[in-house]
Amino acid sequence: VKAAELLDTAAADCVVLEDAIAGVQAALAAGMGVVGLGAAAHLPGAPIVVKDLSAITVAEIGALKNKYR
Repeated sequence: VKAAELLDTAAADCVVLEDAIAGVQAALAAGMGVVGLGAAAHLPGAPIVVKDLSAITVAEIGALKNKYR
């Protein structure tokens, strides 16, 4: 959320890449898109979870803006 503010960017235009449940929850509460990194069992609530960044492209991440709010 702070990064979005510093960049003068709306939360809905952000996608957070997160490996902790608290970060997933905070991003969702802020209305940001979320990609969970790691094991899905450890990231309940993340709409999309990938093992690591090699499993998702920049285009796929960009397509998540405004999708999972």
